[in-house]
Amino acid sequence: MTQSTEPSSIELMSILRYRRILIPIGSSEIDYLDRVIQDIKRYLHPSASLNLLGLCPISISDPASDIASAYHLHQTTVVNLVQRALDQIAYPSDIDSSRIIACVREGGPPEVAAEAKRLHADLILLATPLWTKKVWLHNNVAQLKRLTSCPILLLRSLEH
Repeated sequence: MTQSTEPSSIELMSILRYRRILIPIGSSEIDYLDRVIQDIKRYLHPSASLNLLGLCPISISDPASDIASAYHLHQTTVVNLVQRALDQIAYPSDIDSSRIIACVREGGPPEVAAEAKRLHADLILLATPLWTKKVWLHNNVAQLKRLTSCPILLLRSLEH
């Protein structure tokens, strides 16, 4: 028996009742975002907004070096590239572009929780390998649950 590559319809149908959905993805997983959007778009409420949150590693610089230059280099080589990649995937989608917000933050679960609070998200949708790998799942999703009161939906059945 082969495992289905489609998320369960019950999981996806539950998306319909949410209006502000936050989808955090790792900077190395931008390619999965298109698949996630395609899989969920038919289940979205007509007025739902998608908040795409690209997570980048935190910039760490050598204390002996020029911190401003290191930060600028990190912004241009990591953060700006992730933002452009998010924009290229998000805006050509079939979803009205006024309903999609793409932003980039440095960090992990604490930043996801802060962004969920800032956006008044009513669902955090975890659907990329960053969140569904067992190594990440236990520690990071548990931490995210502690940091937010927002419901979290983990779509494990997407084929990555």
